[in-house]
Formats: sequence, structure tokens, C-alpha cells
Amino acid sequence: MPINPDQPFGPGEWGPTLTDERHRFVVSGVFNLAWGIQASPVFQAGSARPYNLTAGTDLNKDGVNNDRYIDPATGQQVSVNSQRGTATWDLDTRVTKFFTLGKEDRKIGFFAEFYDITNKVNFGNNYQGNALTGAAFKQPTGYLGGFPSSRQMQLGARFLF
Repeated sequence: MPINPDQPFGPGEWGPTLTDERHRFVVSGVFNLAWGIQASPVFQAGSARPYNLTAGTDLNKDGVNNDRYIDPATGQQVSVNSQRGTATWDLDTRVTKFFTLGKEDRKIGFFAEFYDITNKVNFGNNYQGNALTGAAFKQPTGYLGGFPSSRQMQLGARFLF
């Protein structure tokens, strides 16, 4: 949807959506290691997502403070979602140790799951787009949803019968 309803097909009124991630790479696997240990890593990476850069003031005097930023080099208003945040990546792993309980088909597995092993902060497209914020202009304001925001670990058990 265009930001300027008076010019829905005007220059710069249409651009990529906030979820426009041009490239995505995911690789996972299950590896049986020595001593009955199983490792299951998941690595995912994605290209930067777009965000909207606003002026921080009502440039067209329509009473709505969502006007897009004017590029000082060209004097032109930037397009919708013209900026890109940062690329994302994440590495998670589950490590399981199985023990047989009497019969071969009865097992218990104790596992540990590790999230955000690389400790990478994934801001994605959560960036400050207001040109009047000074030092905070184009700075991250939050984390991209769906990614852990810090290293985490959880323990558990699984009974197979």
C-alpha cells in the first residue's frame, strides 16, 4: 500500500515488502557420533530485509508524520522500504545421548539444545528510520522476531518404546 494516498502510483510509492528476503540458506543434519551420541545442527542465513526511512516530520503538511526521507545528495524523496538492514544467520544444535533400557527397542535419550551458538545479534530490518533522531538515525532498534536474542540452552529427556 502506498504511503502517500494522494499519489498512489507516484514515484517511489511502491517498493519491496518488509519481509522481502532475497536469499535464504538453511542446512541441517543428524550425525551419529561415537559412544551413542547424536548431534543435530541447524544453520540458517538470510539476506538483509528492507525498512522504510522517514523524515521525522510532516513534509507535505497533510497532518500525518510518516513522510519519507529526502536524500540531501539528490533532493529526491527515497522510495518505500528503500533501505536494507543487516543479513541474519543462526546456528543451533541438539546433542543427544541414548541409553538402552533392557530391550533394544526401549531407549531413553538425554539431550541438550543450544541456541544462537555464534552469539550473532540479528537485527534484520528493525532500524531507526527517523532522520530527526540524530545519532540514532539508521541504528538498530530491536531484534528480528523468530531468532534468539542471546545464547540459550535447554535440557530434556525422551523415552522411546
